[in-house]
Order: sequence, then structure tokens, then C-alpha cells
Amino acid sequence: IVNGCPQQSTTSQEDEVLSPSSAASEWSTIDYDLDGKSAITEWRVIRKVKSLHGKDGQLTLVELRPKTGRYHQLRRHMAWVCNSPLVGDTTYDEATDSAMRLRGRGLFLCSNKIELEHPY
Repeated sequence: IVNGCPQQSTTSQEDEVLSPSSAASEWSTIDYDLDGKSAITEWRVIRKVKSLHGKDGQLTLVELRPKTGRYHQLRRHMAWVCNSPLVGDTTYDEATDSAMRLRGRGLFLCSNKIELEHPY
């Protein structure tokens, strides 16, 4: 769950880093280097809900698929590229008023499935 609604418009680091989707249920891709290394995350919006404590009055359930495995990749991509940090993320939420109201119940990040593709 992220604080606010992730931006699906194209943003740039040096080049294009987001591939915008035409519909909210379609996948978008973030290709944004972290610590000088390639980092790729696919994501899509599952559901948006109104919240008195969320950024711009909204919290969003997103599905994330990391294609690379960089340190805090999902947390940093959502906070830095999509401008919607994970709920409860005390490291990357920039301590905004809405983020401070949502702290204290832990990081709202979980996995319900893990798939690994063997390279050989």
C-alpha cells in the first residue's frame, strides 16, 4: 500500500524511466538506476481508496514485480520515481504530514508469492 496515488506519467532521470500505461490495471515499468546499477520494477494499481490520512486524501494498493534485486528497490522506486512512498516507510517517506500520521504500524509491504526463474 502506498501513500497517495502513484504517478503514471513519464518522468525522467536522464532518459525516460516510466513507461506509462493506458489503463490503471495495466502494467507500468520503472527503469531507474539505483547506486549506479540498473534497477527495473514493473507495477500496477490494484485499488484506490479514500483516506483522511493519505497524501491527497488517498491510499493505493499496488502490485509490484521487481525485475532486478537492488537494495530497497521497491521502496525507493515508489518513493523517488512515483512520488508515493510505502505506508509506514520511515526511511523514504520524507516525513510529510500524511506520512507521519501513517507511521507506527509497521511497513505495509508484503509478498504473497515468490517466483524464481533459473537462468539455465
